[in-house]
Amino acid sequence: MTDPWNQPQQPPPGYAMPAHGYTYDGPPGRIRPTGASILLFVVTFGIYGYVYNYQVHDEMKGHSGRGLGGGIALLLTFLANIAMPFLTPHEVGNLYERKGRQAPVKAITGLWLLVPTIVGYVLVVAGFIGLVASSSPQDPATGQSVDPSGAAIAFAVVGVVLFFISTVAGGIVWFVKTNNALNRYWETLARGGFTAPST
Repeated sequence: MTDPWNQPQQPPPGYAMPAHGYTYDGPPGRIRPTGASILLFVVTFGIYGYVYNYQVHDEMKGHSGRGLGGGIALLLTFLANIAMPFLTPHEVGNLYERKGRQAPVKAITGLWLLVPTIVGYVLVVAGFIGLVASSSPQDPATGQSVDPSGAAIAFAVVGVVLFFISTVAGGIVWFVKTNNALNRYWETLARGGFTAPST
C-alpha cells in the first residue's frame, strides 16, 4: 500500500518531472506587514505569535513541500517556544537557498532574541540578590529589622526594566529581520520569481 502523502508532485502538462530532490513550487504565502504584525502581537498579548507561527510555517511547507508545517510549528510554539526563533528563520533561509540565493536569515538569527533575554535575566537576578543581601533580618547592634538600601531597590528596579527593554528590543530586531526576509521572498515570487543565479 502506498502512502498518499509521499507521492511525488506531478508536473504541469507538457513539462518533465523535476530532478531528484527538487519539486515544483506550491502557491506563495501571504505578505504580512511587519508593523501591523508587531501591533497584533502587542494587542493580543502575544497570542498572535501562535497564529503567526502556524500560518507562516503552513505556507512555507505548502510552497516548498519541506519544513515543519503549521501543526508541528504550533505544537512547538506551545511546548518548546524557545526553539521557534531559531526554526522560523532557518526555514525562511532554506526557501532562498532552494532558489540558489544566499539566505538573508538563518537559525543563528534567533540569537537576536535569546542573548538580550539572557542578559536581562542576569541583571534581574543580580538586582534581587543585591536586594536580599542589603537587607538583614535584624541589626546586630540595635536588634531592629533593617530595610534594604535605596541603592539596592533602585538596582533591582533597573534590572527588571532592562530585562523588559532588552527582551522586547531583541524580539523586535529578530521579528523585523525574519518577517522582512519572508515578505521579500513572497514579493519576489509575485513579481515573476527568481532568475537564474549569476555565476
